[in-house]
Amino acid sequence: MVIKLNTALGQTLSLSPRMLQSAEILQMGADELNDYLQKLATENPLAELAEPQRMAQVSLASALTSFYSGTDRQNRSYYKSDLQQDPCELIPSVDPTEDSLVRSLFFQLGCISLPEKTRKLAAAIILSLDEDGYFRDDINELAELSGSAEHELMQALAAVQSMDPPGIAARSLSECLILQLGRLSGCSESSRRAAVSIAAGELENAAKKNYTAISRSLGLTYDEAKLACELIRTLEPRPGGVCPSQQPVQYVTPDIVVELADGEPVVRFDDDVQPKLCVSDYYKRLLCETQDDEVRQYLTHKLEQVTWTLKCLEQRRRTVRRCAEYIVKKQRAFFGTERAPLLPMSLSDVARSVGLHESTVSRAMRNKFIQCSRGVCPIGGLFMRGLSCGSAPEFSRDMVEAAIKELLSKEISGKAVSDRRLCELLGQKGLVVSRRTVAKYRLSLGLPCSTLRRKSAQ
Repeated sequence: MVIKLNTALGQTLSLSPRMLQSAEILQMGADELNDYLQKLATENPLAELAEPQRMAQVSLASALTSFYSGTDRQNRSYYKSDLQQDPCELIPSVDPTEDSLVRSLFFQLGCISLPEKTRKLAAAIILSLDEDGYFRDDINELAELSGSAEHELMQALAAVQSMDPPGIAARSLSECLILQLGRLSGCSESSRRAAVSIAAGELENAAKKNYTAISRSLGLTYDEAKLACELIRTLEPRPGGVCPSQQPVQYVTPDIVVELADGEPVVRFDDDVQPKLCVSDYYKRLLCETQDDEVRQYLTHKLEQVTWTLKCLEQRRRTVRRCAEYIVKKQRAFFGTERAPLLPMSLSDVARSVGLHESTVSRAMRNKFIQCSRGVCPIGGLFMRGLSCGSAPEFSRDMVEAAIKELLSKEISGKAVSDRRLCELLGQKGLVVSRRTVAKYRLSLGLPCSTLRRKSAQ
């Protein structure tokens, strides 16, 4: 066997462990960075963390997370079989918007005047709902477990179905839609009745948009069937998804705070909620005084690790701040008192302006949040892809949606503006988009078509 050895010269580019650490720290969010520093302080004796000056406030939902971990769906049978204890007492009386669907329903149950037995049965039904908000259990089985008559359980079910969100505790998709239609406002009675008939027996044809079959089956005109189906499509098939789930609440800590000074947005890097990393004075003295070469080598390595981490943190701070200052300057009207829509902006725009590589800007913006007068939002959500048509100037989707909302808010009652007319009006404002694009943005805003708006105004 002959073994041949060949040598060749070549160049490769590889990142050192330090450079990899620097890139990882740059793309960490505030909460992830906090966990990283806590781990570093545990493993490195020279790393010390000073407590942050201002701790983030913990809401009631966080304090009660451990309580709700015991009320998962695996334990529903225990609540159903033990109706001697009032299930309403299991949930505190707090703001229903604070945490979960179950809490919201129990809060509403406490506000309804019901006989004591009906109230307990309603509580058992609430604990039996699945994650979509449907009541899937057999009513006869629950009646047997609770020792109640079927009509008593139906009264309790009707009480739960009268709660918000509409459609809750439905036993089928058809019943869910009918419950929502019964509480829907802003539509004509004829459209509502047609939609109820379709939800009761023609959902398959409605899903296929077979308006001809629906009109023949229910004695409606083609337009009436189509209008009723469009009304059904505005409903929520998963009412349980309207409220937050019972998963633990996740919190974010913003890196950047934008404050208004004389009407102008000013960027501030929020250092107060982050622990401060520093080098332990005790181990620094030990490093200077020790005569043991092994101890000196160990402490020197750990000191270099902390020193490099401090450099990475400072570099992260400068990079994120530079990028944030350009973004706020670019979107000054959005952050200012005008509350204007977002302008077109890309990562390459930021990279060119601050003199960094686009990949560095991408890492700096990843997992970062910004707090302003409009709330807390991810910095990545401030980037808007530009739209343009030919020689028309570039504009953003946010600008088009804001213009559509403004135009429809000035709509004369009974004279709904069509999507084609919206195209023309937007073009007069310099926003040149197609009719299909207008329809897509209008639907994303939750605004019905001109036919539905005209009918609802009658």
